[in-house]
Amino acid sequence: MLNLYVTSIEESNEKQIIITGLASIMQSLGYSVCVYKPVQIDGYFDDGKLFSKEFDYITKTDEFIDIKCSYLFENSSNPLIASAKSGRLIDRKQIREDFLSLTDKYDCLISGGIFGPGTPLNVDYLEFDMMKDLNLPALFLVSAGKNSMSNILSTLKKCEDAQIPIRGVIIHDYPDSTEDENIRLMPRLIEEYTGARVLGILGTLDKNTPPQELIELILNSVDVEAVFDVEIEKLEK
Repeated sequence: MLNLYVTSIEESNEKQIIITGLASIMQSLGYSVCVYKPVQIDGYFDDGKLFSKEFDYITKTDEFIDIKCSYLFENSSNPLIASAKSGRLIDRKQIREDFLSLTDKYDCLISGGIFGPGTPLNVDYLEFDMMKDLNLPALFLVSAGKNSMSNILSTLKKCEDAQIPIRGVIIHDYPDSTEDENIRLMPRLIEEYTGARVLGILGTLDKNTPPQELIELILNSVDVEAVFDVEIEKLEK
């Protein structure tokens, strides 16, 4: 099974674009694909029902991608506030059970994080702990313009020390040219000072990019085979 956990160093609006792009590629190649979000905090009500803006985006891009979620809360700034307002605490055991129920149902299961490993979900329960529980290879999304080099390296090293398997890193918001050495040398520094490989470099991402263009962008800029650790004969680069 081609299972993967995708998270960011800090809050990232681009994460949903990259997850959707990867899921769409695998779906287009004939794999059954599910995007599982243990906790989602962008909910909105419509006719009394709670929906997710991110899930709407995924479905609009590719209606054949299944979406599962353990906790969907109305729009909020963080999971603790969202769960407190709803009166529904995030249960670590429930997330583990929901995840295990999905592992044998799909060829490709992409689980998505929230705001990075330090995100608190409940008392003594961080996204970091959830990553350890799910024990999936982690793909980190790094913003060249927003994430500091020290935070990138310290986060990756903490996960390595906790023996969380790191599949690699995708850098986004990477400019065509820059005089900032922290940005220009970012791919090299990540690979030299951590055990992580840089598997893709993307520029500025636009949520309104048409689905086929998004797939082509990801294929041209990301080593998809390395991301999922699989050789795909019908994958045309």
